[in-house]
Amino acid sequence: MSQTKIKFYFETKHQDNNYSLDNFKSKPMEVSSQPPLSLSNFSKITCCESFSLPSNNYDIGYLVSNYTSYSSIAKTLSNSELQHLVKDVFVPCKTFSFPKNLNGRSFQFMWIEKFPWLTYSEIFDGAFCLPCVLFGCNFPSECSLVERLFCKPFDRWNDASCYFQKHAFGKNNNKSVCRNKGLHVKTAEVLFSLLSIWSSKTESIDITSQKIVQSQVSKNRQLLQPIIETIILCGRLGLSLRGHRDDSEFHPENSESFNHTVGNFIKLLHFRVKAGDKVLEDHLKYHQQNASFISKTSQNQLIRCCGEVITDTIIGEIKSSKYFSIIADEASDSSNKEQLSLVIRFVDSKFNIREEFISFLHCTNGVTGQGLFDILLKSISDFSLDIMNCRGQSYDGAGAMVGHTKGLSSRILILNEKATFVHCYSHRLNLVICGLCNVQYVKNLLAYVKEVSYFFNLSPTRQQKLEEHIECTVPIAVKKKLKDVCRTRWVEKVNGLDTFQELFIPLVSCLEEMSLNANKSFNHSTASSASSLLKLITGFDFIVAMCTTRNVFDLTLPITRMLQSKSNDIYDGLNLIQALKDVISLRNIVDQHHKMCYEQALKIAQSINVAEAKPITSFISKNRDNTPSESISDYFRLVITIPLLDHLSVELDTRFDDTTLKCYKALALVPTKMISVVQCSHDTSWKDSIISFSDFYATDLPNPLALSGELDLWEAFWLNFEGDVPPNISETLKAINFPGFENIKVCLKLLATFPLTSCECERTFSSLRRLKNYMRSTMVQDRLNGLALMNIHSEIVININKVIDKFATNNRRLTFK
Repeated sequence: MSQTKIKFYFETKHQDNNYSLDNFKSKPMEVSSQPPLSLSNFSKITCCESFSLPSNNYDIGYLVSNYTSYSSIAKTLSNSELQHLVKDVFVPCKTFSFPKNLNGRSFQFMWIEKFPWLTYSEIFDGAFCLPCVLFGCNFPSECSLVERLFCKPFDRWNDASCYFQKHAFGKNNNKSVCRNKGLHVKTAEVLFSLLSIWSSKTESIDITSQKIVQSQVSKNRQLLQPIIETIILCGRLGLSLRGHRDDSEFHPENSESFNHTVGNFIKLLHFRVKAGDKVLEDHLKYHQQNASFISKTSQNQLIRCCGEVITDTIIGEIKSSKYFSIIADEASDSSNKEQLSLVIRFVDSKFNIREEFISFLHCTNGVTGQGLFDILLKSISDFSLDIMNCRGQSYDGAGAMVGHTKGLSSRILILNEKATFVHCYSHRLNLVICGLCNVQYVKNLLAYVKEVSYFFNLSPTRQQKLEEHIECTVPIAVKKKLKDVCRTRWVEKVNGLDTFQELFIPLVSCLEEMSLNANKSFNHSTASSASSLLKLITGFDFIVAMCTTRNVFDLTLPITRMLQSKSNDIYDGLNLIQALKDVISLRNIVDQHHKMCYEQALKIAQSINVAEAKPITSFISKNRDNTPSESISDYFRLVITIPLLDHLSVELDTRFDDTTLKCYKALALVPTKMISVVQCSHDTSWKDSIISFSDFYATDLPNPLALSGELDLWEAFWLNFEGDVPPNISETLKAINFPGFENIKVCLKLLATFPLTSCECERTFSSLRRLKNYMRSTMVQDRLNGLALMNIHSEIVININKVIDKFATNNRRLTFK
């Protein structure tokens, strides 16, 4: 007979049929009228090496007295040895004379008939549970709670029947409920399985053992599934999981309400139970001690596993693409910790440009160039990515990021010269707009707008009064509140100025009422401030500056928004900036542009009874614009419109001078650009620039020597192409998704990989502020990353089986795989 180990039976599944007494009565053990063999009949067990199984009709007390030695080899016993220990144990007959104790009580034979698992030991004059003694050592967490009938004899005959009943069926004393999974229930399952095999009613022991293990694993995974689904739901919606009192002692019983502030996670679990989730209900009622899997520790582990499943999915796609770019930015969270958001840009198998968040990195070494480099390099390595496959990096303009000697970008370039650095286009465009503040009128305008916005936004009473004037003056207005002209938020600066001009007339009306304070509705300080602000914003020069600046800012608004798209490539970015440069070149039609803005200013001034006038000028002045002019309109054209457009044009040319970057040499591969060059100038120099690009990335190309021939075919292919010519890199890749042009495909993938902006990092910081707020500021890093990944990547389906597999890699009280 094969030496099959009994350890296969020690993680068994509770079947629907209860292990009642009838199950054991159907397989009675042989009783004996003879006393059990004495100790001299077999060698005494002293250690594992000298252990020998007892002979027939042995007393169970011998195993108990030498239980340490027996338990050390219990898992190695063969099928035949187990059969011997079960069937050859001493069972007294009905006529056996049981000794009486001091109270005149003794063991009763009817107890053996009622509880077939019961065994009498003449040595100890006490009762034992046969399955618990034989198999209990394999369940350490349960056997530590049991002494009598297991490692100590039971000899209190006055309450024996009641004690035996509780041992068999648990504390609830209900024969129909055996879900408590105590020591006896588990060991009885093992014994029942063995008896079924020996009676030839089931499959072989190998098949049965495998089915038992699979059945138990399936049940364990099933009970973990609703817990994981609830965690995923909270993570997707950005809900907090824990409450003030999440310990089990504060959980309600059935049909009870929550009397304590437990968290959303516990409430959602009980909601599932009320909705009919019987698996979860049984688990919450009858789980083993320290195996509920709903504690804060288990939550953190399951959240981390969910996050790892998401990152594994993303990292797998990045590896299949091979080349990637790094996008990173830094911000402080609610606990005042520096968090570095790490985003990876790559081209997937369907030639879609992707920017995917993978982690928040706690900057434990500070935000210096070296500190950021160390933590970023370690993170890339932890995700099993090769930094030598990095082909681009994009950050904001902070010194720690872009410093020429000690910045993060410089350190990565030293390690990998192909990791081209691209300063974020959106940050650069915002710096262009901020540079316009060098025009004195624009600087004053933005300062006054911010001051007026604060005046109303910081007081509900003032805000209510403003809304009343908006309803009376501009009833069709959708916006009811002024926006802060934020220096760092790219779109808010433009939107704030738009809103200010839209609500300008009711704003002036409101300030007039507040400054007069005829009804004494406001205090003296409010009335005085309103009077000062009213005087600042009702000057004709302020109105002209507002209209002119708003029109110029509005030119940048669509570009600012389009640059924030994930799917934009470097060619799209250049086209957008070039389009803005072309529009800004209004020097030739500046008079026409100024006339439009000036007419708007006159219309607004007339509606609030402000006369057309220019500031007082003098012959000698250092702080005023004394530009000579023929008219008031001409004066404002010279001191506001022309300087504003000049500054904008110069800033764009200065901050977007990227012609030295190697990646721009291959942009002629885009069919629209290549066709325009060939058809307009019949020039073939575009091929030379691409050859120059390929020389730098020669090791990335599958066959660099064949590139020249591919370029000739490329030109002929698109010149004869019938249909819509792809306008950018991504569409070009999708259009040539067929065998051929292998070198050009790699070049285009490299171009698509180069980052354009770091906007995706800014979006992750929005999620960070929602997840780690002032009520959840003590969140550990793994929990933060897991919740952030679930919240940000809502489109990625989390495979619950993979989550359970990851959760099972550590030692668990239950078996999950």
